[in-house]
Amino acid sequence: MRITDRPVVTGALIGILVLLFYFSKEMKMMEKSISLLTSKDSNQGADDPTAASELRVPEEFPHLSAQDPVLREYVKRRLIQPPAVGDYNLSKPDREHFSQYTQSQVASKLLEGLDKGFFLEAGALDGEDKSNTLYFERERSWTGLLVEPDPSLYETLVSKKRKAFSINAAFSLSNSSDLVSFV
Repeated sequence: MRITDRPVVTGALIGILVLLFYFSKEMKMMEKSISLLTSKDSNQGADDPTAASELRVPEEFPHLSAQDPVLREYVKRRLIQPPAVGDYNLSKPDREHFSQYTQSQVASKLLEGLDKGFFLEAGALDGEDKSNTLYFERERSWTGLLVEPDPSLYETLVSKKRKAFSINAAFSLSNSSDLVSFV
């Protein structure tokens, strides 16, 4: 009996070959992602406070799902800057509120008694001017995540020594990683 006499066996073998081919391509992409994740330039030391602002997702980094563990680990290890230690480096340290249209005053009344909360500030700018969260961080012991896509503003934000995590990135409208040009 020849293998071609059994269509089910033939179909199963073809299916297995297709799956092997597909998974070998996926494994190559995963290996490439992992090598990008684990490779670090010599000038990006862990103690270098500017290292996170200089890191960019490499162009060859695949468009990964937001749930992809490789992407999550890359963001966690290479992109997110931890909260600063030491004194703030603010240009107007005597101010209490920094928001543009009294947002922090209004939010403070609405959130009366809520200390040690968590915020997410999209478009954190320089981390001081027009900040809606700096009041909560300094006066109410909140922490959070400051997201700023503009590299020059992000560099200034990091220099302010905010006590929150920060990232030089932008929010995505899709559910995967992507590269965009900031204008």
